[in-house]
Amino acid sequence: MRDRDGDRRETRTKRTEPLLRVENLQTKFHTDGRTVRAVEDVSFGVERGETVCLVGKSGSGKTAVCESITRLIREPSGEIAGGAVRFDGRDVLSLSDSALRALRGDRIAHVFQNPQSAFNPVYTIGWQLIEAIRIHSECSKREARTRAIELLDRVGIPNPDGRIDDYPHELSGGQKQRIAIATALAGEPDLLIADEPTTALDVTIQAQVLSVLDDVQSAFGMGLLLVTHDLGVVASVADRVVVLRGGRVVERGDVYEIFENPSHPYTQELLDSIPGRRAHLDFAERGDAE
Repeated sequence: MRDRDGDRRETRTKRTEPLLRVENLQTKFHTDGRTVRAVEDVSFGVERGETVCLVGKSGSGKTAVCESITRLIREPSGEIAGGAVRFDGRDVLSLSDSALRALRGDRIAHVFQNPQSAFNPVYTIGWQLIEAIRIHSECSKREARTRAIELLDRVGIPNPDGRIDDYPHELSGGQKQRIAIATALAGEPDLLIADEPTTALDVTIQAQVLSVLDDVQSAFGMGLLLVTHDLGVVASVADRVVVLRGGRVVERGDVYEIFENPSHPYTQELLDSIPGRRAHLDFAERGDAE
């Protein structure tokens, strides 16, 4: 967990307007003659330098919230039906298509859930990373390649000047996820949205990816919106937690408050799913009784 009394937390409390503010967001999907309310009146904020975790089981609306923030919801089957999304004081939901394209990747970047599908298999990862860099900055191919190598090194790819010419099939799942993070950093965003970035990774690689996210967040001063169903991940990285169930916020708060005193049964259920936590609590309760 984050330092309860750290300098970053003190700085954040002095701000009046967060980097990202989501207010009463509503997102619907129209399918098979019926309407599914995937997101219903969801509200939260993310400060610069802060990590906010969206937590919930599969189908709770986490991904729909994230894709609504940058209007990635596909129409007409999907619809952002109400609410507001404000980023750095701008109303994202009213932006023109050109202004929205300038925002995506440049100011707000996504790391999507499946790194296996994040890359075109017929191009090297260097080609794809260089392309992303040149989209967001005016530079030569040589300059972009140098920047790409720096980003690969930043996210912990060994021998980055050699691995830059590898194809996606030559990389492990953990390496692909690191490179997906590097690609998201190409535009030096102010907000990084990471949707289940540790899914399908073993615990060792998962810890390494979380460490990479923490390192790049500190280096770039970004806000981080992290989507996960894993409360163990939340405990290691979060400043604040927003718990979703059925598209609604059932609980929110400081990570210490959520872990030490959860108020909603659904949150308690998620906490009880952490391996070993129930046994640890039972042992502590027996100790108090003695």
